[in-house]
Amino acid sequence: MEIPVYLFTGFLEAGKTQFIQETLEDENFNAGENTLLLVCEEGVEEYGTSRFADAEHIHIEYVEGIENLDAHKLSLLEHNLQLDRVMIEQNGMTTAKDLLERLPENWAIYQEVMFADAQTFQNYNTNMRSLVVDKLQGCELIVFNRCDEAYAGDIAKLKMEFPDAIFISANTSGSISLLRARLSQMVRTSEDIEGSLVPDNLVCEGDYVLLLVPESVLIHEYLIMMDLINRGARCVIIHEDDLENALKEIPRVDLVIAYARSFGKVRDIVPENVPLTSYSLLYAKQRGVLEDFIAGARKLGDLKENSRILVAVGSRASEVYKEIGRIKIPRSLRRVVGEELQIDYNFGLDLPEDLSSYDLVIHDTGATMSTRSVQARVAICREAGVPSANYGTVLAALAGVLDRCEAVLLPKE
Repeated sequence: MEIPVYLFTGFLEAGKTQFIQETLEDENFNAGENTLLLVCEEGVEEYGTSRFADAEHIHIEYVEGIENLDAHKLSLLEHNLQLDRVMIEQNGMTTAKDLLERLPENWAIYQEVMFADAQTFQNYNTNMRSLVVDKLQGCELIVFNRCDEAYAGDIAKLKMEFPDAIFISANTSGSISLLRARLSQMVRTSEDIEGSLVPDNLVCEGDYVLLLVPESVLIHEYLIMMDLINRGARCVIIHEDDLENALKEIPRVDLVIAYARSFGKVRDIVPENVPLTSYSLLYAKQRGVLEDFIAGARKLGDLKENSRILVAVGSRASEVYKEIGRIKIPRSLRRVVGEELQIDYNFGLDLPEDLSSYDLVIHDTGATMSTRSVQARVAICREAGVPSANYGTVLAALAGVLDRCEAVLLPKE
């Protein structure tokens, strides 16, 4: 069973403890759910458990040092306490990677909020930039606390830099209540986190869809197929080598979904009047980054032999998928642009701090990466002024079918 995790990040005295305390005192937040509060930072304020609205269902576990977090022990706690949800007060001096790799696999981040002291934020941003960026890139909401009139000038600058943030003073009556009301509107269910992989306008009930697979059906192909079936589509799974025969035998084909690496092979087989897309493009669309990736892929035409590209591998990919980023795409790009084209590689969830020297970042955002992680990576590139693409859009551009695929998933109104 998936356990929802609500993560609260930020540095000391940013207001995390007070917010969590008052939330757990609120009867509207507590309806008998078994809640684990993991406290990874010992701040100035302590939790008053006697004031919790439903104290018998709330268990606090104090963690001294990130190295003492252990997925196995947490799984035992989940079992023994029959947990329904988890709240984590993260130590500001640890990174998201340090924390997430120590959580059980079935614990899913449903909401991440960063708290910051408006009076000290700029100091942290100057002296601990990497830790600040780590928290900014993962959170979906920033809360600036201690927004007192004496610091009006600094707060005005923060409001320009972070227009979507919430600015409060925990000492002002009603501030925490207003914040909780805003957060309650943002709380997501597991369905909201990922959402449908098939856009609403892509298929109609009774449509025939060909799903091309190289060998066996993988999990991400299966998820797309189930979405299609739930919409009333009729799915036919075939090996890509059988595509030509299938198009002759099936009287009507309304959509073909292929692997992007096969675009060069299937583009001439699938008639122009039959919509064509790929699994990776569907995932990019669902994650809200397809427009960024298409715009980035169009920049391939601007590349010169002295251009520099970063291939950012962030997912747990198969060997075949790794080969696309290491061999197929670099070889194809150098064939088009020139052999001197510089291509660097970055492995892992974190992007390099300085992206300014790159003309394009090509992301491996396979199905194993969360929507939040993908969006964060694209946002970092956007902030650095560097275009983003993914394997799917780059391969579509190289095969000359980018416009055709865009028309399928991003039709002009």
